[in-house]
Amino acid sequence: MEFAKTNVSYPDIENLLDINFYKRTINMDIIHESDIIQSLIEDNIIVSSGNSFDITNLGAYTLAKDMNSFPHLKRRTVRITKYEGNYKTDNAVYDAIGNMGIIVGFHNMIVNIMRHIPYVEDYTGGIRNDIP
Repeated sequence: MEFAKTNVSYPDIENLLDINFYKRTINMDIIHESDIIQSLIEDNIIVSSGNSFDITNLGAYTLAKDMNSFPHLKRRTVRITKYEGNYKTDNAVYDAIGNMGIIVGFHNMIVNIMRHIPYVEDYTGGIRNDIP
């Protein structure tokens, strides 16, 4: 198992990872720090290391609030590019690089992609048809 950050305290984990998103995702209503830590360990997000913790690459890649806090994983973030034509050799008219963990930023990524996909909605006969 590889680590994105080592020797971090729980307050540091809360600053680096979106713990509230994690709790909502797994339907956790736990407010006790020790229970949250145990759940993070069981899901391989962090590993206990004596009195501190190590954040796994999985934890950083999925739950990071800011990927700039994990420089060696920064280049693995999502990149959305829209080209002028149908080929990669065409000019890019839009290019965005994600800065959050893949799960934390997933909704924003989908909204961003949908904003750049051209489509028309047709309401002929009271039925909605999406026309790409």
